[in-house]
Amino acid sequence: MLISPIQLVSAANSRFAPGLRVALGSALASASGDYDYNITILDGGISASEWVTLVSQLQQIASNKQIAVTITRIDATGQLMDGMPSRRGSSLTYARLVIPSIMKVAKAIYLDSDVVCLRGIEEFWKGLESGANLVAVRDPLGTLGRDPLTRKLPRVMHKSPYFNAGIIGMNLEFWRLPSISSQINELLPRAASFRYVDQSLLNYVFKDN
Repeated sequence: MLISPIQLVSAANSRFAPGLRVALGSALASASGDYDYNITILDGGISASEWVTLVSQLQQIASNKQIAVTITRIDATGQLMDGMPSRRGSSLTYARLVIPSIMKVAKAIYLDSDVVCLRGIEEFWKGLESGANLVAVRDPLGTLGRDPLTRKLPRVMHKSPYFNAGIIGMNLEFWRLPSISSQINELLPRAASFRYVDQSLLNYVFKDN
């Protein structure tokens, strides 16, 4: 049986290019060999030399693991991020929120550019294959009620479990539903005020999903 490749998405500018190499490189280095990988990078200003280094590194790791890797670059310096808030001078913090609209696949894994993968990301993919709408790791220090602003939103229980959005499996077909996308768009203007910005936003939207 043909196994579909893992769709892996990340985002970075030149400042985070070294972290991106570590994040993606460690994800591939921990791969089981059972899956090929389609990697999409939302490029917020990676230089030509940084891009060459990144692609060369990922292809070498893939060759060592005997898996196929395709790498796609999407410009995130222009209209793609229009309408997203800015945090510390960049809107790339919110890159995971544009994935449902720019990728036509059914599911994907988003990986932050400051993550080190010690055992890979395939568990997240298997969770999506089992039908989950979102796959994430619970943050042991976080509850939805810890953020003073999210605590004021409707239907928030102080001890609602809270996940970390540094790595998330995304059922994109579910994320595209009007009931979900409208909630995200409604809360987006307030996200910059949340303690954990779009991570808190997603925790609120997906707390019952």
